[in-house]
Amino acid sequence: MADYRLTVDGLVEKPLTLTYDDIVASPSVTEVVLLICPLTFVDNAEWTGVPVSTLLAEAGLKSGATKVEFQALDGYQNVLTLEDVQKDGVFLAYKVDGQLLPLEHGYPLRLVAEGQYGSNWVKWITHIEVM
Repeated sequence: MADYRLTVDGLVEKPLTLTYDDIVASPSVTEVVLLICPLTFVDNAEWTGVPVSTLLAEAGLKSGATKVEFQALDGYQNVLTLEDVQKDGVFLAYKVDGQLLPLEHGYPLRLVAEGQYGSNWVKWITHIEVM
């Protein structure tokens, strides 16, 4: 994971480029959150990661910011409101059930968004753009 970088940019005062070690060393949360993929599966797991709000506070939000886009290594992206991503239960997970996040679950980082369907839980995140 030495070459992994997470970029946080857009409408921020201080764009961030973080290594995997930077993320893991950041203050984290551990929460049991229900993952729902309609008509596919439901999984209640314990996730550990860094709150998105922590990263946004570190970057400093500029006036006019209202949305946040999460972009994945595979090209998938999803946009959530700034209000939604600053809630408790919204974080970038690097562990599930006490274990390193497996590749199929989105290693190195996966968005956990309590109350959102699984399609909003972007896997393999490499870029966060504040809009």
